[in-house]
Order: sequence, then structure tokens, then C-alpha cells
Amino acid sequence: MNNKYKTLLIVIVILAIIAIGYLSYVRYQESKLGPVSYESFKRAEENGKTFLENKEVGLKFEVPEGWKTNYVFGWTSLSMQSEDFKVFNEKNYPIPEKGCWINVVAEKQYLGKEDAEYLDAIELINDSEYLSSQNTDNNKYEVYYLDSIESIKSNILIDQNKDNQGNYISVEVPYNNIYYSFETHLFGQDKEKCQEEFNNFLKTISIKKK
Repeated sequence: MNNKYKTLLIVIVILAIIAIGYLSYVRYQESKLGPVSYESFKRAEENGKTFLENKEVGLKFEVPEGWKTNYVFGWTSLSMQSEDFKVFNEKNYPIPEKGCWINVVAEKQYLGKEDAEYLDAIELINDSEYLSSQNTDNNKYEVYYLDSIESIKSNILIDQNKDNQGNYISVEVPYNNIYYSFETHLFGQDKEKCQEEFNNFLKTISIKKK
């Protein structure tokens, strides 16, 4: 085999190695898509208060006193419920008949694979006309500052029937290629209490700045 063919073979082998390495990297990144896991949050006690922290996504918050934390949905990171939480019925989980519920999502975004929620939240923040166009009598959207970061807060009326009407409230934070979402359902006999609990919870959230 002359030097010309040896050189060509070496180039082909190098390109093959690069291609394999790139595909492996892409598969690795794709395997990490989706919300960070419940298990990746670390629990800590500070001054008699319970905090959960995930350093991978730079998120820390306080767990309301006496609340339980668990993993419920495939599209979420974790959920929290008050001790007296009771669902309206199993088909409507997590709509409460009694007690309160808060859901937390934290999801890394990768260039070219950003979720629609992440991109839509950015557009709502940056385009006031688009934001205004989403508002109706039942759906309210506004720019909200969570830990000094621009986010979108939505308040959506959910009218299941005359005996079970409530609001879905969420705060979506598209920041530093991470999508954070914090949400609650205000239904049942403890609506006002749960609204206050959610507002207080939002004040405890800390997101690592760039």
C-alpha cells in the first residue's frame, strides 16, 4: 500500500472516530432531556426550615412547613402537598377538594431542541403585543419578577362544572437555557389559604444568576 492510500485510510479513520464521538455526545445530551429528577434535589434544614436544592439547575426553595414532597408525573421534577391534601377525584388529579398542591419543573434546554414552553415564555416576555393578545376574561398573563428574573405569570380559570370551579396559576421562568415552572391549582375549600401559601412559596425561590 503506497503512502497516498495510507494517508487516505488514516483520514477516513479519523473522520469515523469524530463522527462516532459526535453521535455519542448527541445521544448523551438527548438522554438528559426532560425535567431534572426528584432524586437530584438535596434536602437541607436551616433555622428550623426545610429547603430543597438542585445545584445542577441552580434552584433552591423552601418546602412549606408540614408539607410532603414526592414525584408524581413524568413531565415534572417534584410535587408538594399539604398534609390535608385530598383530590377532587382521581380523574382530576391534582385538582384539590381540600388542602394545597404545588408543582415544580426544572428542565435544561439544548440549542435547537428548546421546548415550546421555553420559547413561548421568552416571546411573551419580549413581545408586549403578543402578551396582550393572550389575555381574555378567563386567562390572564403578566410579566412577573421571580427572584429578580423576568418570568411569565398566568392565571387561568378552569370551569369543570358549577360545583368545581377554580384557577390554575403558574410562573414560568426561561433563564440561562433552563426552563423553570412553578404551578398550583386553587380549588376546593382552601382556595384563599392555598393562594397565600403559593405566594409565600414564590418568595423563597432562589435561582442562580449567570
